[in-house]
This record gives sequence, structure tokens and C-alpha cells, in this order.
Amino acid sequence: MLIWMLIIIIISISIDFVLHFFQLAWIGRYLGYFGTFLIAISFVYSIRKRELFKSGSPKTFLMLHEYLSLVGAVLILVHAGIHYNGHLAWLATIMLLLNVASGIIGKSILRNAAETIEIKNIELSEKGLSVDEIEKKLFLDSITFEIMQKWRIIHIPISLMFTILSILHIISVFIFTK
Repeated sequence: MLIWMLIIIIISISIDFVLHFFQLAWIGRYLGYFGTFLIAISFVYSIRKRELFKSGSPKTFLMLHEYLSLVGAVLILVHAGIHYNGHLAWLATIMLLLNVASGIIGKSILRNAAETIEIKNIELSEKGLSVDEIEKKLFLDSITFEIMQKWRIIHIPISLMFTILSILHIISVFIFTK
């Protein structure tokens, strides 16, 4: 998780550096709009997951959500740069980073838990245990996996706070920018 966060921050700083080096820092402002647009599009996954439409694979939409959110976050971080003129921008950026971190953590935990259950299932099958015996041995692991699937209880409020702070930031820019 830490590696992904460092990669995102390093890419953002690198892009910001290149834009400043070539005196194109003004592009960063528009990258914020594009990054926000990408993140908004990524929520198609949530709509698909709730089966408001049925076409397409949920797994494909999850991957789309992950990639669009990461690219959008990088673009928003480039937009933010080191040019903070108010507390609202700082808070929105912090919530963006927390949101990305919670998404990466959740994905990592769920993937590791699923892999552990699968490996244990194979090992127990190879030992000749019956399906019932395997289920009994994996019961706590499967409960842990189900509990970890509920990490969204944390991720969704963070996403909501990021959304609210971003909207407030956008509104304040329109109100206070001449």
C-alpha cells in the first residue's frame, strides 16, 4: 500500500515539476477538472454493483473504477501542486489521499484474504479432508473475509467527505476567483 501511495505522489510531483520547468504550470488547473471527471466516471462501478444496469462484468467495472480513480487522483494532485491558498484545498487533498489509501488497503486486504482461503482450501483438500471438514476448518477465515468485505463502511464515508470538500472547493473558486 505504501508503495502505491509513494508512486502516486512521485508521479504527481514529477508531472508538476515538468509543467513548471516548461512554464506550463497553468495546465495544472485544467488537470483538476479532468481528474475530477475521471473520478466521477469511475462511480459507474457503484451503479453497476447495485445492478442499476446489468451489462458488463462487475469485475471489469471494478478495474475501471480503480484505474480511473488512480489516474484522477494523480491529476488532482498535480492540480493541487504546492499552491494552497486556503484550508479547504488542504482538506480536500488530505481526503483525496485518505480515499485512495483506503481503496488500496481494502483491495489488498480482500485479495490477501481470498488467496489465503484458497490456499488453505487446496492444502486441506490435498490432505484428504471432506468438504464438511474443510468448511469447519476455514469457518473463521471465511468470517474474517466477510468482515473485511465490509471495509466499505470506512471507504464510502471518506469518499463522501472528499466529494463534499471537492464540491465546496469548486464552489469557493467560482465565488472568490475574479
